Amino acid sequence: NSVHDNGGFIGRVADYTATDSYQIVGGYSPYSFSFDHITFGVGSQANEPRGLFFKPDGTMLFVVDNGADNVYSYSLTTAWDLSTASYTGDLFSVSSQTSRASDIYLKPDGTKLYVSGQLINGLSEYSLSTAWDITTASFSSGTGEFSEGVGVMGLTFKPDGTQFYVSNFHNDYVHVYSMTTAWDISTHSFSGDEFSLLSQVGSPTAIAFNSDGTIMYAVGEDDYFASWDLSTAYDVTTATFN
Repeated sequence: NSVHDNGGFIGRVADYTATDSYQIVGGYSPYSFSFDHITFGVGSQANEPRGLFFKPDGTMLFVVDNGADNVYSYSLTTAWDLSTASYTGDLFSVSSQTSRASDIYLKPDGTKLYVSGQLINGLSEYSLSTAWDITTASFSSGTGEFSEGVGVMGLTFKPDGTQFYVSNFHNDYVHVYSMTTAWDISTHSFSGDEFSLLSQVGSPTAIAFNSDGTIMYAVGEDDYFASWDLSTAYDVTTATFN
């Protein structure tokens, strides 16, 4: 249920090589995806893994559990190679702030953690006193419940921390929120920008951008992974299905 995984229900993260966007069914695609046959099991920790996030250098993986509302961390001895991943033994509970945690995002320097909650329909923010060490996380603030959509699932940020994007499971939209103070979700407000994913991806569970914000990706519970071109970087209102 993340842009990066294979559905989450069997407790494994899967690695794909992709050149385009099409349907993934049963662990493979009949189109231009090819499965690398590399998987890493997280089922010993997470009973309902839903969202995941990689450290920018590819040496750490973070997984959020939709069932227990925990975040787990894993280390990769070879960057981006899931076959070298192992559980660090670290976990952090977000159950006091959220219910049915659905996705995670970390600030590029590893000092802040953000978690979306499917049932609270909002986000929580945590500060990490030691970068990338989730055991040092403490709650900072929350957004409260969003009124623009129902069932927040996917979460990503603009690299400068001035905007965040959420996908809504029940109305199939991406909504954009601006922050007057970068990376501080307590200063958020709805920007008025939104984009419907329904024609290509129903019940969207995660979203992401490429490195310069000119391509947006989404995956949905109907097993489709799709991408859109943005004529203005990070502006979802300029998106066209490619």
